[in-house]
Amino acid sequence: MAEDKLHTAILTVLNRVVEASDGLQDELAETLRMVCTPEGVGNNLLELEHELEALTAQQNALLDQALANMEDLTIAEQLKTLLEEKQNLQTRIDAAKKEAANRINEDSRMAEYATYLEEHLNGFPHYDDEVVRKMIERVTVVDAETIRVKFRYSDLEIEQSVC
Repeated sequence: MAEDKLHTAILTVLNRVVEASDGLQDELAETLRMVCTPEGVGNNLLELEHELEALTAQQNALLDQALANMEDLTIAEQLKTLLEEKQNLQTRIDAAKKEAANRINEDSRMAEYATYLEEHLNGFPHYDDEVVRKMIERVTVVDAETIRVKFRYSDLEIEQSVC
């Protein structure tokens, strides 16, 4: 398939999407809401950290008891259980922090994408590889005369004939 024909077909798809911008804007807005709306990560993280503080307080109380009564093996068992709970909780806290950082990064990319689309509401006058890389996830060659274009951050997928 000739590269210039492929570029023309991709440019046609981009401009078709811009022309149908009402539908795209609705779909993009929904995608932005889904991706940008936090799912309680911050609150969940705060709750996990409070839970960790409570476990630490329990652990300190048990340590005091263990020092006061060294022969009581149940206290040692309780300390071991608390330590395992704290380690599990710390793993969950680390995962929540990583998820929050990833969400911030994704939010930033989505905002850039939305701004970029708004700047090009009149369409794209010529093929630009940078535009394609920003907006399109993949281009699949269906056959010698047809491609399928899948957009990033959206379920939008469009077939286009290659002239």
